This record gives sequence, C-alpha cells and structure tokens, in this order.
Amino acid sequence: AGPMNVHPKLTVPYGDFVEAVIRKPAVTPAIVIAGDAFLAGNMRMQLADVPVDTETYQLYSPPFDWSANKPILLVWRANDDDGTQVPPAVENRLKLLTGSVPPLQPQTIALPYLYGSDGDLFRFGYAWVAKP
Repeated sequence: AGPMNVHPKLTVPYGDFVEAVIRKPAVTPAIVIAGDAFLAGNMRMQLADVPVDTETYQLYSPPFDWSANKPILLVWRANDDDGTQVPPAVENRLKLLTGSVPPLQPQTIALPYLYGSDGDLFRFGYAWVAKP
C-alpha cells in the first residue's frame, strides 16, 4: 500500500485479470458488462476488440455478437464483499441487453496489486453468461 495505506487505482491488476480469466483459457467475450465506468474503461483498454458496457452510461448500448462460442463476461469489484453475488446494477444491465438473467455462477479472483506489498490483493468478481 502507498503512504496512506491505500492503493491508487493505477495499481489495480487489470491486465493480470484479463490474462487469467480471458487469455489463458482462450475465451473471447461477446461483450464485457462492468460494474462501474473505471472498470469498464480499463477492460476496454485491455480488450480493444471487445465491446464493453456499464450501467453508468445507460444511453450507450454497443452492438455485440453473443453466441455459444462467445459468452458474455460480467465483472465487478469484489473487495468489499465476498463476491458471490452479482451486483444488481450489473444484473440489470445484462437483462436490458439480453432480455433475461439466467442462473449465474459468480466467481472471484484475488490478484496482487501492482507494486503492492506481500499479501495486498485486489478481488475481482466475475461471471460468464453462456447463450442458452
């Protein structure tokens, strides 16, 4: 942690998340629905060819191609809870874009902050949404 015992946003391991959840299993999301605008922007930077959406910009709705081979990825910050529940705003956005919210299996991944001390971890919550 920094001098105030907090981690600045620049030290959140977005690239490591993308590597672990998307690139290593070689899954290309149809769209990423992020829990907030900062997270959405960073996912967009990491995944330049993938549409990204967030509840923050309700009038923006990027086109996307959801298929059996391209699931939707939901992602949110899970540092303040156990990450086992998809935030309501993320579920609402999913319902708006697809017409429904199927049963979800939320997961979390804890990754070390960039330049963080040993044991300092940032927790991402995420869920894949397969096309029915």
